[in-house]
Amino acid sequence: MNGIHDGEFGSSNIAVESRRMNNGMASDIASPKLVSLNLNRGDESEDFFDPKDFMSATTNTDGDDESTARLGTSGVEFFYAWDELSSESGTHPSYRDTEAEVREIRLSLLMEIEKRKQAEEALSKLRCVWKRMSQVLAIVGLLLPVDPIDVTDDDLVKQAQEMRQQADIARFLSLCVGRGIARAELETEMESQIESKNFEIARLWVIINLVYVILIL
Repeated sequence: MNGIHDGEFGSSNIAVESRRMNNGMASDIASPKLVSLNLNRGDESEDFFDPKDFMSATTNTDGDDESTARLGTSGVEFFYAWDELSSESGTHPSYRDTEAEVREIRLSLLMEIEKRKQAEEALSKLRCVWKRMSQVLAIVGLLLPVDPIDVTDDDLVKQAQEMRQQADIARFLSLCVGRGIARAELETEMESQIESKNFEIARLWVIINLVYVILIL
């Protein structure tokens, strides 16, 4: 009779344990359990161990180990995901550095554009002045290139030598002309002075003649 009752009690124990596992209470079982059966029938007490309970407990423990491993794995995965997020968040300073570099490049481009505009305005003014100089020097006989920007270095050197020769010729001619003008002016002044002197001499000659006539008479 004890064996029968003990078997029924063991089977009921297995059923209860399976129900607990189905209801999500398998985490309460962390290690194999030794089922202690205290049966009081009269004055007798016996401790009975059922291998089926040990197998069910071992199965539950395996399930707990698997769930624990899954939780650990998920935790590791979460940790790695957090590392990835932290690494992605760490790229923000480099992105800010890139934005700063783009702003600096944009400012430098704007400054270069402004400098280019100023240079173009200065070049246009220089061309206007060059054109006026060429027109003025053309009257004297000096020829300047139409646009010095479009001329090569060799052409500029040749034209500079030609201009130097033309300037020397023009200087020599101007000196000659100046001397001729000065001589002409001097001769004009001398002629006037000579005429005045001749007039005085004529007057003195008349006076002398009158004095001589008076003395003779």
